[in-house]
Amino acid sequence: MLQEVPKTLQTNYERFNQSYDSILNHCIEIRKQAGFSQEFMAEWIGTTRKSVVDLENRRHVKIGLLLMYADKLSINVKLTFELN
Repeated sequence: MLQEVPKTLQTNYERFNQSYDSILNHCIEIRKQAGFSQEFMAEWIGTTRKSVVDLENRRHVKIGLLLMYADKLSINVKLTFELN
């Protein structure tokens, strides 16, 4: 039987998704402005075009891939973690 997710976890999840989407949207915008294809990004990062397409279409949440993508585009991403 599944237990109900505590409200704080839902809030953390929602907050994470908002941050993830914001970072990803900015990366996609910069990639397009630079005239880089998904294929180019994949080769530059060292992954497959399918992985980049899946990342951009939010099929998979892969923080490591997103951070490598951002690094290649010189986008500074700061991740924070807090305990309350």
